[in-house]
Amino acid sequence: MNYLGWKTILKDLEKEKLKILENQIEWQSVQQEIDGFLAWCLASRDSYAVSIYKEKRRALRVLGLTVTIYRRNDDEHDRYQINAKLLDVLTKSSE
Repeated sequence: MNYLGWKTILKDLEKEKLKILENQIEWQSVQQEIDGFLAWCLASRDSYAVSIYKEKRRALRVLGLTVTIYRRNDDEHDRYQINAKLLDVLTKSSE
């Protein structure tokens, strides 16, 4: 293999290394979000009813739940729609 062949291989390996490092940083961010959510769950299991709106939204986000609420007079939709993407956090970090 000549010099240009090795140079191409090294460039490809460097790109792969950067991609892995980016994914690792993103995964650490996801892990911190999960850890924070679990700590909140343990701390608020007896007081969830009085939790602030922001904490409840985080719980829905970490669980991969989205809720769409429609107007009362909307004849085309039910009042609300709940979607669950339980593996969304994991698939986000592996892209």
